[in-house]
Amino acid sequence: IVTNADGSVAYLTFDNAIQGGKGTSMFVSKSTDHGQTWSTPFQFAVFTNPVCLFPPFCFNISGGQFRGPGSSPAPTFNPADNRLYVAFADIDVDGVAKVFLTSAPASDLTKWSPRTVVASVPYGDRFAAELGIAPGGRIDVTFYDRSYTANTQVDLTYATSSDFGKSWRSV
Repeated sequence: IVTNADGSVAYLTFDNAIQGGKGTSMFVSKSTDHGQTWSTPFQFAVFTNPVCLFPPFCFNISGGQFRGPGSSPAPTFNPADNRLYVAFADIDVDGVAKVFLTSAPASDLTKWSPRTVVASVPYGDRFAAELGIAPGGRIDVTFYDRSYTANTQVDLTYATSSDFGKSWRSV
């Protein structure tokens, strides 16, 4: 859950199975009465293959198994452009887990941008994203990152964008 700049609107993002077992999707709902009521959830994205790190039930990234967070959507509100941003991990069509970012105008949560990769690297799984906005609208994302060690260990990456996600710096 995240609120707009003055706290008058709350946004809830969550993932949920689609009926019929066809995959997992993400939804958004908003409240304008401090959480007393919520809008009908709107499906804003569908995972290609959500990261699942719950051995022995599921573990779908390369390397040795461990328990950890996966693909949960992480929302934030950016007052600089009046948009709701969501970061999430997904195993892309190339088989590598990546952190993606999408956004929608706060005034119309049915108009989401295409997902883009946060701080792309050629190899290594990235997952468990957290998202924040700094004064002036800078987007900050942290996530678990196995790209530094060829998927043998888990590190942490901090990525930042001062142009609303068009370009990224990361450490």
